[in-house]
Amino acid sequence: MPFLSQRLRPPRPQPSGEPGFVLPLAISASLLLLLGSLSVQSAALQSRLSLVTREELRQQEDRMISVGRELVGGLNRSHPCLVGLPLASWPKEGSSCATPQALEAVQRGVWEGLAWRLVDWQPQPDAAELVLELDPASSTRAPRRAALAVLLRGEPLRAQSLRLLGLRGVAP
Repeated sequence: MPFLSQRLRPPRPQPSGEPGFVLPLAISASLLLLLGSLSVQSAALQSRLSLVTREELRQQEDRMISVGRELVGGLNRSHPCLVGLPLASWPKEGSSCATPQALEAVQRGVWEGLAWRLVDWQPQPDAAELVLELDPASSTRAPRRAALAVLLRGEPLRAQSLRLLGLRGVAP
């Protein structure tokens, strides 16, 4: 009967030449899938960061233009004699229409919680370049500067429109 019992049992698998090749293959495939998913996630996070950075840049540009409009509007209303003078000449030649306190108020201010400072005002015959600096809300960031072009027209000279020339980077 030993012969019959051997016949009823299923045949034993014969060992192949390379035992255990399925486990390393499965681990390798898992690692490749993991790396692929990490790569996709990194690309998505980088895209999101880029979008947030562009949005912050647009907001800074909008703030600069708004502050520039406030400054130019104030010059037109209260101190039109300063519009045709470079910033360096304001204390001497601008004293006819603005007191030293008024000059200080024109050169520094606060707009919607942001402190700003007039860095430069350089008029030409039909335009002026205005450079502003905004202090950020948090003290951890450096102030930002921007240049704006101002169209000058009329007699007496008045600022008509404003155009952003660009952010000028971080102030020293």
